[in-house]
Amino acid sequence: MTELKLVISDGATSYAFTAQEAQAAGFLGKRLGETIGGELIGLGKYTLKITGGTDKNGFPMRADLTGARQQRILTGESPGFHPKKRGVRDRRTFRGNTISEETAQVNLQVTERGPEPISALLPAAKPTQ
Repeated sequence: MTELKLVISDGATSYAFTAQEAQAAGFLGKRLGETIGGELIGLGKYTLKITGGTDKNGFPMRADLTGARQQRILTGESPGFHPKKRGVRDRRTFRGNTISEETAQVNLQVTERGPEPISALLPAAKPTQ
């Protein structure tokens, strides 16, 4: 794993940040819904919650699919599939809820803010909104 794209949501603003090898290794084995300390990526007193992500092929992570495996699931309306008609189901590919070497992007949400803004702590983080 060489790098991991992190998208940090702080209310109305989102920041895109690329974590290199040492920082990305701290995310391995973490699951959707877990909270992590901001010091892992240089955010000091911040607390972040893992809310989603995608693998290197673009398949979304799914909270109810355990492990880091990739699986095709028959799904109705759910994250990753939004049918136009009521009752339509389709078989879609999803990635499990555990971050692995196959993960390319992780979505994080700020649960507790620190004293300084994210833009001051991570100058490489670019606001996306």
